[in-house]
Amino acid sequence: MVLPAPENLLLKAHLEILDHLQLQVGNSEKWIQEAVIGNQAVTSPRTILGLGKVLSALVAMEIDDIHRFSCLSESYVPMSAWFPAPMPQVVKSAMATCYPPATAG
Repeated sequence: MVLPAPENLLLKAHLEILDHLQLQVGNSEKWIQEAVIGNQAVTSPRTILGLGKVLSALVAMEIDDIHRFSCLSESYVPMSAWFPAPMPQVVKSAMATCYPPATAG
């Protein structure tokens, strides 16, 4: 099927724009992944449902070290329990500081 001249030109222009955008997104994702190589803070956001490699890397870059917060929010604790991924050690240690186990007494 061949489109008439104006529509064919518009379609071609839009497809070229999409190709360019896909290239730019790929370059951005590559840069983000390279920026967080070896950063242990990236593992914590990965336990949240819906956060993939790129978004968890962005969250980790915004949050930096989770220990800089005095305590984890209570909403994070049950949220991490929803998923089969093991809880990262950095989160476990932060939780132990914020929510010490109750002592029998």
